[in-house]
Amino acid sequence: MTALTQRLQKRVFKPMTNLGSGVLLKVLSPFAEGDFIEIDDELGSVKKSGWTFTTIEKIGGGELKLQNAVFFKKQIKNLTDKNITCLELTIGIGYESNMKKAKEEILSFFAQHEQLLDLPKPKIHVSKINADFVELTIKPWCAQVDFLSLDLTLQSDLMQHLVSKNFVVETQESTYKNTKMLA
Repeated sequence: MTALTQRLQKRVFKPMTNLGSGVLLKVLSPFAEGDFIEIDDELGSVKKSGWTFTTIEKIGGGELKLQNAVFFKKQIKNLTDKNITCLELTIGIGYESNMKKAKEEILSFFAQHEQLLDLPKPKIHVSKINADFVELTIKPWCAQVDFLSLDLTLQSDLMQHLVSKNFVVETQESTYKNTKMLA
C-alpha cells in the first residue's frame, strides 16, 4: 500500500498541487514576469511563470526552476516596487586572517551602517583564490537613492574597518605591484 501511495503522490497529487498553485498565482498575482523577488534566501528575476513551474534568473547567473507549490510553503518578497539595488564590493583578505571572523565582522559592519538594508541579506562569497589572499565578493543592499554615495565610499570604509580590527586586507595597490612584478 505504501508503494501505491508514493506513486499516486508523485504522479497525481504533486502535479495537481502545482497546477492548483499555478492557478492561484495567476489569480493572486504576487509577482509578474520580470519582477525581482526573494524566496528562501534566493534572489532573482522572474523569467517565466507557468502553470506548474516558475523559472527565476538568479543574480549571480543561472536559473532556478521552482514548483509553484513552493510559493505557498515559503515566504516570498516581491522587491520590484521597493526601489532597492545591490552594491558589489571586492575585498582581499589575507590567509593570516580568520575567514569566519572576517565574515562575521563584515556582517556586523553592515548591520551598523544606516544606509544599508537588513533584507535582502548581504551575500559574501569567494570569487578568487590568490597566492597571498582570498578575494571576496560582497553584495549588500541599499535604497536606490543611496547607491551613488555608498558606491563611492563603502568599500574603502569597510577595508579601513577590517584593518582597524587587525584583519590583513589586500589593497588594489599591492595587487597591482604583484601583477607588475610578474609581467
